[in-house]
Amino acid sequence: LFFPPPRESLLAFHTINSMGTKVSATLFVIGFIVVLSAADFWQKVFSSRNANVIRKGFPLAGIFLIILTLSLLSLGMAAGPHIGKSIPMDKAFYEIFKGDYVPTPLLAYIAVMVMAVCMSTISPACYMCASTLARNLLPHDMTKSRKSYIAVSRIVMLVIMAVTAAATLTISNVIMFGFSIMSLLYILMPVYLTAVLNLPRTKTRKVDILITSSVSISVLVYAYMFAKGY
Repeated sequence: LFFPPPRESLLAFHTINSMGTKVSATLFVIGFIVVLSAADFWQKVFSSRNANVIRKGFPLAGIFLIILTLSLLSLGMAAGPHIGKSIPMDKAFYEIFKGDYVPTPLLAYIAVMVMAVCMSTISPACYMCASTLARNLLPHDMTKSRKSYIAVSRIVMLVIMAVTAAATLTISNVIMFGFSIMSLLYILMPVYLTAVLNLPRTKTRKVDILITSSVSISVLVYAYMFAKGY
């Protein structure tokens, strides 16, 4: 059941800064920005029952994320000698499932965790798409009351899932494509921040223009990066 990493890998403290200070600092900043702008993060904030849930739940979530990250590091160090050093970074995780060196129960556990992580990310993304369509694009009368909003959102969610299911029949790497598409929601980070921080205090047409401009710039930057393969 256990798949411990080699002792020499655990004690190789000189590799901590193997990527260099600049790359490490850049990855740290990018990681912070990604979490701050992630749709599933803000969906959990807005759907929390009260402020007490956020104060207690988010620190606990951080502890679980640390355990998950350390577990992945341990798995990578243990599988390293088996998969070699010439494996592309984006294919290293898939290579673990091809060999017979990982105990079967542990492989099953990893597969379940992967599906849980994917569904945890996909579900809020699906909800945000449905909520955006229902609130902003459909006639206001259709979502005037909470009951009608829930009913319409459910229908929109079913349509989104049906379209997504149909798209998976023609896309080879569904997981990578799904995460790439969901990252489009990161362009809404300026809107999230202004809503949470309640800035500015006075809402005017000029503020709306600034927010729209910031989102438009984010869209252009993202479209350029997506087209260049970043």
